[in-house]
Amino acid sequence: MQHKLIIGDTVKQSLVYVERGEVDAGFVFITDVNTATPDTIEIVSSVPVSETIYYPIAVVTSTQHPIESQIFVDLSREKKVAQYWSSMGSQFQNMILKMFNPPSTK
Repeated sequence: MQHKLIIGDTVKQSLVYVERGEVDAGFVFITDVNTATPDTIEIVSSVPVSETIYYPIAVVTSTQHPIESQIFVDLSREKKVAQYWSSMGSQFQNMILKMFNPPSTK
């Protein structure tokens, strides 16, 4: 069997390739694995990191909700709020994903 390397444009795209079974394995962030469809991903190895990874936050100019977006950014910068969200780990990320990607009502 011949193997080939497929490089995704984003980590999320790499995760989707694995979720769909289009590839045998992928390199992704644990925070992305936590958002995967249940029972589609198996973590076989992890790489320990010695430094905290920080994700940038900003309001995009094309948003349809500039006021709400700015409130969210401002709130995220509050030390107590940031510490609380940090303590929640992937639960926080899943909550945010659900807020901005609500289930379809079709």
